[in-house]
Amino acid sequence: LIFYSPTLFPKGEKVDGLGGQIDVFPTVMDLLNMPYENKTLGIDLLKDKRAYMCFSDDDKVGCIGPKYYFIHRMIDKESLYEYAHLSKTDLLNQYPLVADSMRRYVYSMLQATQWLVANDKFGTGTK
Repeated sequence: LIFYSPTLFPKGEKVDGLGGQIDVFPTVMDLLNMPYENKTLGIDLLKDKRAYMCFSDDDKVGCIGPKYYFIHRMIDKESLYEYAHLSKTDLLNQYPLVADSMRRYVYSMLQATQWLVANDKFGTGTK
């Protein structure tokens, strides 16, 4: 994600970290210095950090961290890969605690989203 603004970032700035599409709204609203109520699971990427970013695709969910990529296939199995080296070796058995942490994160995000939708807690995002 690139923001170009010599006014806001005269010397340039690079922020390393994990982010996703859900983070664009809170980040942009803060950059615009506009009042808003964040009714999303997104964060302001310039002020906050994520341990992981999760996503889903039809019959699987994934979670990416600084070093590993966890994937849970609904019809098959779970796997853990070291993505920085494009490794195809499944490390799930070697790093079960890493996989468990990522699994808990992705499922807690899914559960929170389901609750927010079921209880009509999403809104326009404005005050």
